Amino acid sequence: MQQQQQMQTATPQTINLDELHFDPQNPRLPVELHYANDETVLRHLLLKGDLVELMASLGQLGYSPAEPLLVIPRTEGGYVVIEGNRRLAALKLLANPDIAPVRSAAVKKAVAEAEKKPNKIPALVYQHRGDILWYLGYRHITGTKSWGAQQKAQYMKQLMDDYVSHGGLSQEDALKAATRAVSTKYDYAKRIIQTLRLCELAKDEGIIDKLKLDSNDIEFSVLATGLSYAGIVDYLKENPAQDLDHGNDFTLQNISLEKLQDVIDWLFSRRNESGTKRVSDSRKLGTFSKILQNKEALRQFRDGASLETASVLTDEPDEILSKSINCAYANIKTANSVYVDAKDCDEGDIKLLDSIRMYASTIRNGIQQKLDQLDD
Repeated sequence: MQQQQQMQTATPQTINLDELHFDPQNPRLPVELHYANDETVLRHLLLKGDLVELMASLGQLGYSPAEPLLVIPRTEGGYVVIEGNRRLAALKLLANPDIAPVRSAAVKKAVAEAEKKPNKIPALVYQHRGDILWYLGYRHITGTKSWGAQQKAQYMKQLMDDYVSHGGLSQEDALKAATRAVSTKYDYAKRIIQTLRLCELAKDEGIIDKLKLDSNDIEFSVLATGLSYAGIVDYLKENPAQDLDHGNDFTLQNISLEKLQDVIDWLFSRRNESGTKRVSDSRKLGTFSKILQNKEALRQFRDGASLETASVLTDEPDEILSKSINCAYANIKTANSVYVDAKDCDEGDIKLLDSIRMYASTIRNGIQQKLDQLDD
């Protein structure tokens, strides 16, 4: 009810385009672009936000008063656009195509074909960011213009912080209030905010640089999904007896940075020229979680075994034995069909075959003894 009253305090205004400024905390932007300069923001939106198409639409139809920008006063003068930054970027480019840092030819073509170049923009002026945040939740979390998981996490973090600073709530209670305000599930909101923290730690602690990755290599939704698996969460803990976020303040004080680097490496580093990853896609996170919970499977995976090979060790002994024997038989059968044509055989191959024969004989004799005991 309070938020609806806040919406009524907005003042409709028509504002000059040059008085409107990008939101430095725009949830649509990656965290590393928060507080970036206009050129950096325009570069990102031109490459990721279909701005040229939006420019063409605004240039043909003009700016509709039915979709006013939502803004707040800016300390330095003018206004910060909280909702409508993509539209603001298109308007700025229509007014001055020379500021385009990329796709300049496409931008200039859109400007040349534009019949209208709006510079008086309808807006609703609010006094505080928090007055608008709840509306963004309905529009981009539960509404028709849904954000991705990372954008949702950044928004939920802003809304949560607003409840803490203006409502005096704890971090946990603030998130509960935020999820009620935008009708989303608490467990999901908690998980994506924890994922946001993991990404911040990976960057701030130099993990991304050590692994020679870029922030864009970290697939936020994959990491967030990973936190829904107990095996992955337990592996990340410094102290297994405590919760990952035992302080309920989303700082993740119980995180092991060494193990976080392991998980980031296994999920997102590409191993060879073909660009394959140890865990190739999110559908295999369940298997990955089981491996992290099994010491022998984890040891083999860490030593270079594939996800599929290591996963065999997560089964019960009878199932592991059956799978291993069948897999060994299939591989030996394949080797038998091609060895005649092989040209690079050496003594190492002979030693491996001797070892295979020894292991096969040991296993066979052991199984035969079990069967003989059953007969007795």
